[in-house]
Amino acid sequence: MREIKKRKPKKQLLLRLAILVFIGYVLVTLINQQIQIAAKRNQLDELNRQIQIVEVENEDIKRVSDSGQEEKEEYIERAARGDNLNLVYPGERVFINIAGN
Repeated sequence: MREIKKRKPKKQLLLRLAILVFIGYVLVTLINQQIQIAAKRNQLDELNRQIQIVEVENEDIKRVSDSGQEEKEEYIERAARGDNLNLVYPGERVFINIAGN
């Protein structure tokens, strides 16, 4: 008669479980890294857009500084009346449309 060898199911089960857990960990780590890379790329794109805006503003300022006095005064007036300073001439009244139209 043949002798039946007993397998050790606990060791095989633990090994398979350990391999499964390791694969799960690797997958979660890779997905997390891909999400972080995508977020950093979006952040880099936004920073590059901001750099382009500042470069255009710098070119505008350089162009104005190289131009005549009248153009410098117009630039200064635009900057003073712009969103940052909101300055007005003495006696001037500014009306704001609150209707949103």
